[in-house]
Amino acid sequence: MKKSLNFLLLLLMVAMVFTSCKKDDPAPTPAQLIIGKWKEVGAVGCDADDVTEFTAGGAFIITAGTNKCNPSDPASTTASYTLSADGKTLNITDSGFTLPFTIVELTASSLKISFAGTTISFTKI
Repeated sequence: MKKSLNFLLLLLMVAMVFTSCKKDDPAPTPAQLIIGKWKEVGAVGCDADDVTEFTAGGAFIITAGTNKCNPSDPASTTASYTLSADGKTLNITDSGFTLPFTIVELTASSLKISFAGTTISFTKI
């Protein structure tokens, strides 16, 4: 009986060591959070089914849904983006022109950016 009790106590201590030594995963960086496909919240009309994507390589891609604003518009448009080191500014560059957006919120599922007093909200898909 005493051997069984000692064995159970040993197993319990080993189990506690393995569960208490679990390391926490580091929080994702803004650069990691922004990567993926996003849909604009509240978009209407021909923009409602568009998808915005940020790639790990710095590409910013807008893919038009089936409801294009103009039938002759391309299926997708590609530009580039950079994110400031502090994760507070998103610069989107197309044809040599850069628009600086302020990042209001960036989580694993939500992106809110602001430019010239207008805030645009996205949800990750």
